[in-house]
Amino acid sequence: LIQPTQTIIESKYKRSKCPECNKRRKPLDESHQICHVCYKIKMVYKYGSSGNKIIDDFIRYTQINLVNVNGKMEYVPYEQFINIEFIAEGGFSEIYKAT
Repeated sequence: LIQPTQTIIESKYKRSKCPECNKRRKPLDESHQICHVCYKIKMVYKYGSSGNKIIDDFIRYTQINLVNVNGKMEYVPYEQFINIEFIAEGGFSEIYKAT
């Protein structure tokens, strides 16, 4: 029997520990030490945040620990909502949906 051979492809950038999230990921590029996930998060916060540290930290946590691409949360400014529709009210909140 012929033994299968294993080909190892060297990446241009080696995985290292990101100083922002402490996970082993590839750096964004040679000029950045942080990983692409943390860089994207910084860009999101550069252009706006919810103004609530707890919500911002939760969004950051979900983006860093992303397992399923469809499960990602991100902050969307209220001004970007269209077709806002009231659904229900109860307890201490009101529920709306928008696109």
